[in-house]
Amino acid sequence: MPQSFAQWNVGDVILDLYKVTDVLGEGGFGKVYKVRHSAWNIDLAVKVPKPATKP
Repeated sequence: MPQSFAQWNVGDVILDLYKVTDVLGEGGFGKVYKVRHSAWNIDLAVKVPKPATKP
């Protein structure tokens, strides 16, 4: 049975600190999001890995 993993959308705020501004890419291992750190006022990239699957 496949497991779901974190799915963020542009505009979501994560941990009351990071605002998702874009999806930078997606591959076999997960998704990379561009987020804005609200306290530091800088953009960061956050990778959300997909859960491990058993063969």
